[in-house]
Amino acid sequence: DEQKGVTLSTIEAHSTSVSVFESSTSLLLTWQPPYDTRGFNVSSYLLEYWISHGLYEVQTISLFSPGGPARGTFALSYDGHLTDSLSVDISADNLKAALEALHGIRSVRVGSSQNYVWTVTFLAEYPSVNGKKLTIDEHSSRLTDSAAGTPVITIGIPAKGVLPTGYISVKLPAGNALDDSFCAYTFSDLTAGVEYYFRVSACNML
Repeated sequence: DEQKGVTLSTIEAHSTSVSVFESSTSLLLTWQPPYDTRGFNVSSYLLEYWISHGLYEVQTISLFSPGGPARGTFALSYDGHLTDSLSVDISADNLKAALEALHGIRSVRVGSSQNYVWTVTFLAEYPSVNGKKLTIDEHSSRLTDSAAGTPVITIGIPAKGVLPTGYISVKLPAGNALDDSFCAYTFSDLTAGVEYYFRVSACNML
């Protein structure tokens, strides 16, 4: 979950043993473990923070079928992980679900398909920054058209992602609960008066 509008304020020190600088450069972040782990225990949490937003990455999936309406299925791969077979008529909502089921993709927005073009906006990852992109798995694709031709699917990147300013991430093993319902982590070396954005993502071993 992303927390917005967290600003570190200068805190007046009432004790000579604690300086204003020390009292305003750290932040204790607490969160609740996910209620639904989909059958797999949480193994770690990815904690992220930044000062100002970067640019979301946009990738497009385009199917070209010169011989008429396309039929069949295709599959997408991301960072070595493969979707199930996807119909050429797949809806934006179903494609979103298929992509978010892949390891390494947390949240995407998929534009409604028109003329066999789907627009995928990555809301939590920045694939190009890490040298990643969606690819077509040729071995899993079974496509044809009304003229018995073979449609072609391509992946484009009209907008490469850019990391947020001041982006920092920390991977924290699960099990740091304050009690049965809350986890916590203290961020240090922050700057007083600066607005920070935080996000916590639960991970499992899959």
